[in-house]
Amino acid sequence: MNSINSDRLPMNPRSHEPDLVLSLSRLIQKVHRQMTTGASSDVLFNFIFDSLGFVIPYDRIGIAILRKQGMERKLVSTWVKSKLPVDHLKTNYSASIENSSLGAIIDGGQPRIVDDLAEYLALHPESESTKLILKDGIRSSLTCPLRAENRSIGVVFFSSAKPHTYRPEHAQFFLELADELSVIVEQGQLRDLSRSITERDQSFRMALHDLKSPLAVIQGYVGLAVEEDWFNDLNDDAKRIFTTLNRNAHHMADLINELSTLDHKGAAIELKEIDLRGFISALVEDGKSLSEKKEILFIAEVGDGLPQKFKADDLNLRRAVENLVTNAIKYSNRHTTITFSVTNDQGRLCFSVADQGQGIPESEIPKLFSEFGKTSVRPTEGEMSTGLGLAIVHKIAVQHGGTVSVESQVGKGSKFSISIPL
Repeated sequence: MNSINSDRLPMNPRSHEPDLVLSLSRLIQKVHRQMTTGASSDVLFNFIFDSLGFVIPYDRIGIAILRKQGMERKLVSTWVKSKLPVDHLKTNYSASIENSSLGAIIDGGQPRIVDDLAEYLALHPESESTKLILKDGIRSSLTCPLRAENRSIGVVFFSSAKPHTYRPEHAQFFLELADELSVIVEQGQLRDLSRSITERDQSFRMALHDLKSPLAVIQGYVGLAVEEDWFNDLNDDAKRIFTTLNRNAHHMADLINELSTLDHKGAAIELKEIDLRGFISALVEDGKSLSEKKEILFIAEVGDGLPQKFKADDLNLRRAVENLVTNAIKYSNRHTTITFSVTNDQGRLCFSVADQGQGIPESEIPKLFSEFGKTSVRPTEGEMSTGLGLAIVHKIAVQHGGTVSVESQVGKGSKFSISIPL
């Protein structure tokens, strides 16, 4: 195995031949032209595979992308093309690079030549990727790091079915194409991200559309029920249940309609004067109803000095506070207590929800308010979590000129607060 200092590569005399330099220059120009026309990453890589043989010998070229999973770094094979069958080391293969020779290549930024992979495996029997690529008939390799904006993004593998294929000048030739390959890799990642966002957005809109029909049926039946003569003969608890169902069905319909019309930037809020006592009463009633199902005690504490009315977007602010309440229930165990409090804190209206749940590790708190940001803490009874709730809470608080904050201690619980100006 050879380590290479690319600043002092001995050049093959052929590298000075005008036709070779001209051919390499033309290849780079063609890659640039195809990139500007929007060619896909696969098309560009296939073009390079078919065109690069005059510079570097190979029977196989592979691209692997650097990805992080928590604190662990992994290389994931994303593209492979070979003159030999690819039966073992295929795309989507991933391996940790911590304390590995590949990690040294990525961190050091220097290419590496392995003259004989069979000999390399004898010295490094723990290398699963070497075992697999040997089964695919490969005997030597040139591994080169890919970098973009002074950061490592992956590696490219040039591989040969013969041992002792690669020389230092091959790495020098690669350096001429390194920027183009890095751009292609980044373009591919951006396209994948864009496609993922588009698919997620389509699925979200389809789900909203599918919710409208069953919700309309619920609204219709509840609406009919409260108008029937027998409704007046019900006891107070039964009437309360129907009233709560009716209110929340309309509330859910409003939310679905709002989400259906949102663009990517979101809609502006509409401030109007709201009766604070009525607003709090509805939140407390719903909070108690949801908590009872999980045998959780829901306590409401209303502070002194609260105004009779305040200005806010009723629908959105209710949505934000309800998110805090449902989250507290979701992540709390049975027979614990949730405390919902509303206070006037020096001219700011503060809604707080404190639970006796699992708490959140301090290192994971920054994830809470980002879209799809999930922590290691899981709902106590397998409830669903999209990772969107607290991002929505944060957005609504900011739209009201306010803030959202959290205090948490693992094993003792969490307290989330929304504070908006009165």
